[in-house]
Amino acid sequence: MDAATIRAQVEDDRAEWARLRARLDAHPDGPLHDPEAPDWTSRDVYTHLAQMMQWTAKEI
Repeated sequence: MDAATIRAQVEDDRAEWARLRARLDAHPDGPLHDPEAPDWTSRDVYTHLAQMMQWTAKEI
């Protein structure tokens, strides 16, 4: 990959994280999914993401 491609990918990733954080932060206490999905709150999602990132970092 060249530098421009990497930069674009990082910028896209940051934008996606910003959209996710905005949605999670806008609904801190209620479920975020449709009625058929588990009743996860923003805290649950953040916890899950943090655990997955920690696991991934160990594997790398």
